[in-house]
Amino acid sequence: MAQIMEGLARGGVPRENILHLNLFDDRLRPLNLETLGQVPEAYYSLFPAKRNREVVHCFLDEIQSVPGWESFIDRLMRTEKCQVYLTGSSAEMLAMEIATQMRGRALVSEMFPFSFREYMGYLGWEIPTRWTTGKRAEARNALEGYWASGGFPEVLGVDRRTRVRIHQDYFQSILFRDLIDRHDISHPRPVADAARRLVDHAGLAYTLNSLLGHL
Repeated sequence: MAQIMEGLARGGVPRENILHLNLFDDRLRPLNLETLGQVPEAYYSLFPAKRNREVVHCFLDEIQSVPGWESFIDRLMRTEKCQVYLTGSSAEMLAMEIATQMRGRALVSEMFPFSFREYMGYLGWEIPTRWTTGKRAEARNALEGYWASGGFPEVLGVDRRTRVRIHQDYFQSILFRDLIDRHDISHPRPVADAARRLVDHAGLAYTLNSLLGHL
């Protein structure tokens, strides 16, 4: 989203015409359909001259955190002069759900970590038609870097300490936000212990019984 917003600004869109909210921000909690409806009113109270005259670009991160968000977005698109951009990290609100809820009025893109081929393309490395010993060594060395980065674009090109911190943030976000919070798990510690066990032994086989024995 940041790149899209920067692109709009460079293209001449006034900063005041770009509204960005991260709906997972704890300062917005508890956020529901009623309070979400107050967002455009608060914005237009600051910039009343823009209403129905200028296009406002609304960026809403983690929209799935607000139950019933679909009706708000539908109303916003029907009643206001807005271009709406939505993101969500939950599997339940990705392409199929958005396409259904927006009834063909949305262009959906799914973002995944790099495959090894994409990672090599990022490095500017082309797959050779003839594999020499040197090329094989380069590929093995690149594979080690791919395993270390996990294919996440955000961590490529940063130092090791920053990369580890970003990976830890990803782990915590997926564990507590997408699993524990979303499914309202009343005893989160066993889930966290099991997740750490799986991460620490990512290359080993496991069974449910072995996880149960660990817990």
